[in-house]
Amino acid sequence: MTRRRTGRLSGITPLVCAAVTAVVGVSIVVVLTGCSVIWGRTVPLRPTITQQQAEEQTDQYIRDIVALLPGTPKLEPGGFPLVSEMTCDDADDGGPRGRVTVTRDYWVRYPWNEDPPNNTEIFNKLYAYWTGRGYQIRHDEHNAPASRDLDVENPKDGFRMGIQEAINGQLSIGASSPCVWPGGTPSPKDERR
Repeated sequence: MTRRRTGRLSGITPLVCAAVTAVVGVSIVVVLTGCSVIWGRTVPLRPTITQQQAEEQTDQYIRDIVALLPGTPKLEPGGFPLVSEMTCDDADDGGPRGRVTVTRDYWVRYPWNEDPPNNTEIFNKLYAYWTGRGYQIRHDEHNAPASRDLDVENPKDGFRMGIQEAINGQLSIGASSPCVWPGGTPSPKDERR
């Protein structure tokens, strides 16, 4: 009769099993966080678009939104400075430090001689436009009775766009880039981190 082993593999103690588990866990963390140094040697970090290219693409996404709005909207900067450059040191992508993200936020204003737009139609139009292009919905309250919000991400390039409605019905739009290296590639000091 063959004897079945239970609970332990032959020759593997709990200490060996814990050590293997720890090594595998650390390896997964290293791979997922994009560490630039593995086992004492520098691994090249991936290039991105430049900060200037991120600014241009963010502006293009804003123009795309405005082109879908009715009437003749004017954009009023929603924050200071107009171009917000933030570091990605606490980036939600788990990547390395030294990168930046570009953000644009605007209030949408209409001339006094134009009727205010129908915000429901605007939200529905942008929802159809973005989902029709395969953008991923990050936050969807476009059908809320008031203070609506719709945020999306283009999975092809990581840029995010959104439209929000204030309690008084005013609309604001925004777009932001993913984390990018200012010059498109990491500097030698970033490679050492």
